[in-house]
Amino acid sequence: MKVKTFSFKVDTRDPRPIRLSVSARAFGVEAGKIRPLRLSEREFVEDEDLLDFDMEFGDTFNIAFNDLIHGDFDVKVLEGEAKGMVLKAYTFNDSLRERRGVLFRVVDENGATIYVDNVYFSEPLEKRIGKVSRILGVTVDEVKQVLGLQ
Repeated sequence: MKVKTFSFKVDTRDPRPIRLSVSARAFGVEAGKIRPLRLSEREFVEDEDLLDFDMEFGDTFNIAFNDLIHGDFDVKVLEGEAKGMVLKAYTFNDSLRERRGVLFRVVDENGATIYVDNVYFSEPLEKRIGKVSRILGVTVDEVKQVLGLQ
């Protein structure tokens, strides 16, 4: 399955102020093992990537590409391949709201999202890592290890 995600920075003032940076990583789960995926980086192409960007971040950060074009932004597309489920981890820094952390999205082997965090309604990190590990069928320690939290 093709895996696509995005890393981006945005600084807007109108219609709503946003100062957010997001760095994305992706991990594949196959045969009960979680491993980082090799992702290649390319420039954002509106015709190819706009809808995917909106689908990826509308439900996590409540942001769309339309928000980005109202200010300064830089978006990188990260792509790779996976055979099983995929964990996407978004490390973020919202400097206006003085919030930082990690949000997760789990995608099944058919590309459907089966779990997603939201920046405004997320539970404590430990609880979310527990949920993600159960969905992926790996241990909490394995998830923490690939995320660099252990």
